[in-house]
Amino acid sequence: MILSLIKIKPHPRTRREILDILRNVECVTRIKTGCLGSSVYLKKFEEEVILYLELWQSRDYFERHIQSNLYDRILATLDLARDPPEVNFFEITELGSMEVIEAIRSRGTRTDEI
Repeated sequence: MILSLIKIKPHPRTRREILDILRNVECVTRIKTGCLGSSVYLKKFEEEVILYLELWQSRDYFERHIQSNLYDRILATLDLARDPPEVNFFEITELGSMEVIEAIRSRGTRTDEI
């Protein structure tokens, strides 16, 4: 699986345009073959940030998406950003679920450290 994470710091004047584009892309992307999910988040960290995430079943589906006309719209939002955006792709080779949490917590070593 491939996880795509794009972090955009918008100009106040382009914030609405970026959100509109990404929300539209999100709706179209999530029904594409090979897409396991797509989401847009608006978060306030130190400053306002738009996060755009996609999860793809395989690298092949992900690469086809990047070569699509739809992806051109995502790239257009990067040009509207206030600062250079952070674009990251993660290849997930192993998945875990509750059994991972249970195994770690059953070791008996507890800590209050973060």
